[in-house]
Amino acid sequence: MPSSRIDPYSLVIVDVSLDWALNDIYDDLVNKYGDGVVNVKRMHNRDNQPIRSICVEFDSSEQVEHLLENGLIVIWHERKKVKEYYLPMLCFVCGNAGHRSSACPIAQSCNKRQRQYDVGQIAWSNSTLRKENISSSISSPIDSETTSNTSSIIPPTTSISNNSVDRLLMLQASKFENILNALETRMSSRISTLEKQIGQLTDSRQ
Repeated sequence: MPSSRIDPYSLVIVDVSLDWALNDIYDDLVNKYGDGVVNVKRMHNRDNQPIRSICVEFDSSEQVEHLLENGLIVIWHERKKVKEYYLPMLCFVCGNAGHRSSACPIAQSCNKRQRQYDVGQIAWSNSTLRKENISSSISSPIDSETTSNTSSIIPPTTSISNNSVDRLLMLQASKFENILNALETRMSSRISTLEKQIGQLTDSRQ
């Protein structure tokens, strides 16, 4: 499932035959557009079946922007349309693509175990309290010492920590920060181009 975030370092080439080998496409793109071409991969649908679109990754957001402005790219003397590549939806819990953190099966499993643990803790605590109350009512009235002893035997609720989740969050945050910086550079370039065009139109009217 795609997200609403655009990858400034990649673009999508549409209507690419399934018979074309990715290695051959990569070599042809490098010959035409230089070593800035980093990777070429076939895209898939929801059923994980290959489709007639490929994603090409570059090491420069400026080169991607230039190709998107032209709207076309050449593969083996054939002109193909290009469009922006939207990053897949990433889960901050497991780091996999295709679902949100709220729908992560790992998080749901942890929450289920936590709920089962909490229910067990409550049942165990209630059972212990009932036994203590019965014993106290038989021997003597409840005093402050008995209350203290009763509370001390109830195990404290422990929180489940997950260091791997913190590491994944830090990695994803760093990646998104780099993407935002590239988008900012790209938008600044577009604004500068528009300002030049507006200046030229103003000069021509004068």
